Amino acid sequence: MSAIQQTSGLNKDYSTFLKSVVLFVLVVTAIGLMTTVFVMQAQQSDRDKGFFKMVGDQRQLSIGLVTDALDASKGQVEAFESLAESQATFDQMVVDQRVGTHGQILDVRSPLVEIALDKMEQSWNQTHRNISTILNGRNALESASDQVATI
Repeated sequence: MSAIQQTSGLNKDYSTFLKSVVLFVLVVTAIGLMTTVFVMQAQQSDRDKGFFKMVGDQRQLSIGLVTDALDASKGQVEAFESLAESQATFDQMVVDQRVGTHGQILDVRSPLVEIALDKMEQSWNQTHRNISTILNGRNALESASDQVATI
């Protein structure tokens, strides 16, 4: 065999080896990217589940607030305690949403999220004032009930 043929054979072997290394690096990189995307999607899914759970809890709590407020305004003394607890719980949920606690559900803020949070807080502040008015009437209701009972 001549020296040219040997060099040509070595170049082909080196070229094949180089192609194999490049292909291996591309495959490993693709697997790494797919793993990263999978992990990010799983984390987003967990955040979405947490968000939907929190929204569901808030919705149930708001329904309970309405029921308790109606019962308390009708004079049912036992509804006042439940109303006060629900009000405190909802207050904490609003704070958690604003500062991003509660499992860091809203860790990425967009202007739309901020606008929705502002509207929700404004609505809650009005509702909070109404509930506080009902709760402040508890003493008057209890004293009136005592006076009626003595008559």
